[in-house]
Amino acid sequence: MTSAARRSSGLGGVTTFLAAWNSQAVLVLFGPLRADLRASGAQLVWIAAAFDVAAATALRGGAMWSRRSGGRTVLAVGAAVFAVASAGCALSGGWTYLVIARAAQGAAAAAVVAAAFDQLTVLGPGGGNGARRMARTVAENGAGKSGAGLGAEDGSTARTSGIRGIRTGGLGAALAGGPLLACAVAIHDWRLVFWSDAAVGVAVCAAALLRGGEWRPGTAAVTPREPFDIATMLLIGTALAGPVGALAEAGTVGWGSVRTLALLAVGAAALVPLLAWETPIGGLHGRAFAASQVADLCLFASMSGVLLLLAGYFHDVDGAGPLGVGLRLLPWSAAVAVAMPLALSVDARGMRSVIAAGMSLHAFSLLALAAAVHARGSGLWLAVPLSLSGVGVSLALPAARHAAVTVAGLRRPTGAVSGLGAVRLAGVALGTALFAGVFATGGGYLPGQRLVDGMVPAVTVAGLVAAIGAAAAFALPGRERLKARNG
Repeated sequence: MTSAARRSSGLGGVTTFLAAWNSQAVLVLFGPLRADLRASGAQLVWIAAAFDVAAATALRGGAMWSRRSGGRTVLAVGAAVFAVASAGCALSGGWTYLVIARAAQGAAAAAVVAAAFDQLTVLGPGGGNGARRMARTVAENGAGKSGAGLGAEDGSTARTSGIRGIRTGGLGAALAGGPLLACAVAIHDWRLVFWSDAAVGVAVCAAALLRGGEWRPGTAAVTPREPFDIATMLLIGTALAGPVGALAEAGTVGWGSVRTLALLAVGAAALVPLLAWETPIGGLHGRAFAASQVADLCLFASMSGVLLLLAGYFHDVDGAGPLGVGLRLLPWSAAVAVAMPLALSVDARGMRSVIAAGMSLHAFSLLALAAAVHARGSGLWLAVPLSLSGVGVSLALPAARHAAVTVAGLRRPTGAVSGLGAVRLAGVALGTALFAGVFATGGGYLPGQRLVDGMVPAVTVAGLVAAIGAAAAFALPGRERLKARNG
């Protein structure tokens, strides 16, 4: 691997960690945010979900922008915008300004991640003469579909595997160390989390300008005349924002209220054409694609439930401060750190069993946590199921990504960044809104037993979401069918 490839690999891991950390950091800081900003439950959901909704919407545009202008340019500009948006988050005096700054932060993070992995596709593992292969592939298959995550195979399995490993490693590092790191940084003030984001953004911008490799597409690739796929980006944003708004406010305005149903209808109206245009239909390919995406969505939605609900329990019931919350979540983080490297070595042909086993263990652990919360348990009563949940997540996460890329036919690494990244960000946003809505319905942020009464059904629903993901995994093709399909 060349020095440019090593730098691109490093930037790829850093940007993945940064995006994943920002997606989850706010979830463990709901307590301090609520106390300082006097925000309601629905407002807290938007503070958290604005990042994920904006990032999922902007991923496709970031990938296309990178191929038009060059990865180094997009990395530098995106990182600079991310740093400014992060400073805006730190300086926000109210929840409205924080939501706007978080959305800008998410869009910038999406551009940075897409640019880093667009460069890594060419310069990274297995890249070789990647620029010529990429230009030829884009020209042959069309740039419109390249950002959708459904492009044709480009013939570089080594490069795809290397990129998948870097992304999964960065994501695993964020899951393993992110909660404790965010809580430790926020000991004195939650705003320090965003000031640290701003510092990292400046560092990434400087690295891109001073040391970043560059790839500029030739005339056969995406040309400046080709418009961005604005329509699809708007559909993604609407399909996410509608349900997030509906679920976040359902606990207060009612699940059957006109407002809730109208927002859900708006999201569904955007989702139907999006699915019809972007997903394969019929046969083994279509079923595998749908199953892998449902499993991925449920995995990340239920993970957001662990961080959001248990952090709230530790803060409001146990009375723990930010560092205390991080330490109490350490069994989950430590289990992820230990089990993730083992899960990365799983053979692709055993993915169905691994995903189903990991998601089933995760679901069982969440249901056990619901029982422990109902009994106001502490210590081992919470640490053991938290650890088992972390093991289940570690088993399912790499295999789910491998399933989406390999089984469902997502062979183009840049397509995988935008397609799979959007699904996972959508899972976090929708899971946060759903569980917060159920929590508000059951009791919400009221003192004493009412708070526990809201926590129990919310954690239970998180367990049921994980169980749906486990059931979806069984629709993936088994070893024999995968052997037959791959020849």
